[in-house]
Amino acid sequence: MVDQEFFAPKRVTPNSSARPQICAVGLERRDYETLLRAVKDLDVHLVIAAASPWSKRTEGVATRTIPSNVTVRKFTQYELRQLYADSCFMVMPLENVNFQAGVTAILECLAMGRAVICSRVPGQTDVVVEGENGRYVPPGDPSTLATEIRRLLSRPEEAVRLGANGRKLVECQMNLDLYVQKLADFLHEAIKSEGGP
Repeated sequence: MVDQEFFAPKRVTPNSSARPQICAVGLERRDYETLLRAVKDLDVHLVIAAASPWSKRTEGVATRTIPSNVTVRKFTQYELRQLYADSCFMVMPLENVNFQAGVTAILECLAMGRAVICSRVPGQTDVVVEGENGRYVPPGDPSTLATEIRRLLSRPEEAVRLGANGRKLVECQMNLDLYVQKLADFLHEAIKSEGGP
């Protein structure tokens, strides 16, 4: 779940730049090597927020070769919210994992009304809905990823539509308020079934 009041487009004003910007966020089981290969010849600025409070890893991007159109750094939560707002969309490049690596960043991005391009791996197949709030690409395929990034950059109206649908999903199903209410209902029922008040 995500705090839809903090991660909300109305909270920030996007900064514009001459070159389009996309982002990637997090550390756990990210395939940044594939992403870097995909963007090295594209006319786009990629910002990688290479940090996570949940990851056991301490390094950011585990490569010495960072293309000139890529920035890698850590962000505060406020800076991260601004990063989502300033980006056309987010790319979630994942290793072939069977758990929901990246789900926090995906939900934050969707809450900010931004589309997601995600690696289609066994663990990440339900939050991003193909053609509804994002796009899937095969894992470890820089050529297909570059093609999809180019395609979505060339169709800003599609990126906006996917992002708006992502915001609706968070508002209706995947936000912190709904989670707290469902948890409270569950606990109330459990106490009642044990003979409590």
